[in-house]
Amino acid sequence: MLLIVDHYDSFSEMIADYCRAIMPECCMLKTDQINSTTLAEINPSHIIIGPGPGHPSDNELVASKELIRQAIKQNTPILGICLGHQLIAEIYGAKIVTAKQICHGIISTITHKQNSAIFDKLPLSFEVTRYHSLLVENTSMINCEIVISATTACGEIMAIHHPKLPVYGIQFHPESITTQYGKQLLANFLEVIVPVDPHP
Repeated sequence: MLLIVDHYDSFSEMIADYCRAIMPECCMLKTDQINSTTLAEINPSHIIIGPGPGHPSDNELVASKELIRQAIKQNTPILGICLGHQLIAEIYGAKIVTAKQICHGIISTITHKQNSAIFDKLPLSFEVTRYHSLLVENTSMINCEIVISATTACGEIMAIHHPKLPVYGIQFHPESITTQYGKQLLANFLEVIVPVDPHP
C-alpha cells in the first residue's frame, strides 16, 4: 500500500490519482492525521511526502519529519515532493533557503546525473514544472549523506537521493501536465523494491 502525506495542498489529490493508476491500494492522510503509530498501523510499502505551504522548520511539520525518520529507519521507500523534498533534505542536515526567483508554474529544464532509480530510463534532460519559493542550498549538501540527483542549468537543486537507502526527493511537481515524464518518474518510484534481509 502507498501512503501519501497531504500537507493540505491542492496538488495532493492529483498526485494520488496518478499513483492509484499504478498502485491502486493508496491511503492519503492529512499531516495532522499522522502520529508515531501511523506506520505500524498502515504498514505501507511506499510513502510519498507531498507538497504544501510553509518552511520545513515550522512546528506544524514535526509529525511529518518524525514519520520520515521512522520510514528511513524501517527502510521503506520514500519520495518527497516539493515541501516533502525539503523536509528530507533538512533531516539530513541540508539548509533550506529562499530561492532567488519565486516559482509559480515556472517550467525549467533539468538534467539528472543518472545516479537515481527514479530517473531510470528517462532522458538525461527534460522539462519540469515548479511551484516553490524555497530551495535546498547547494553548499550545505557537501557533508550530507544524501546526494544531488538533478539540477537546473544554473545549478539549482531539483532532486536528491540517498546512495544506499530508498530515499528520494524532487523539488518539482511530477503530477503537472507540463512536467515531462512525471507519470514515469512516479512509476519508477513505486517500482522500487527493498530486498528482504535473509539475516535480520
